[in-house]
Amino acid sequence: MAVATERATGLMFAQAPPGGVELDVGHCQSYAEWLSRYPVTAVIHPREGEESPA
Repeated sequence: MAVATERATGLMFAQAPPGGVELDVGHCQSYAEWLSRYPVTAVIHPREGEESPA
């Protein structure tokens, strides 16, 4: 699997990113940090016979 990852990385960085995007250390973050930027609103479906909490 490491070979496939290396090949994919090579292809990804073979060209400049589209739209003038610049990749640098200032844009690095963990997956958890990235996810925290996008709040998710849960949809609660009531069970049969129950009222919606909304």
